[in-house]
Amino acid sequence: MCDNCKALKRDSRFLNGRRYRIHRVNLYRVYKEQIITIRLCHVCAIELFKRGEMSFLSRNRPLLRSIDRFKQPEKDLGIEW
Repeated sequence: MCDNCKALKRDSRFLNGRRYRIHRVNLYRVYKEQIITIRLCHVCAIELFKRGEMSFLSRNRPLLRSIDRFKQPEKDLGIEW
């Protein structure tokens, strides 16, 4: 299920119709120097691409609150490039 649709209490399968698929998306500006991975449906992924990360998050405050509560930042594996 799409994290954004879940936070907004929308039915993501109905919203997407035949194009229902889940994309894993990395957000880079939620926490300083950390990457957050969320799941977005096709419609929400397009909205994120069109608006940009900061505008998308400012328009979808419930998603930002749910990220704060339930998502943990990915751990650094200690690999140096």
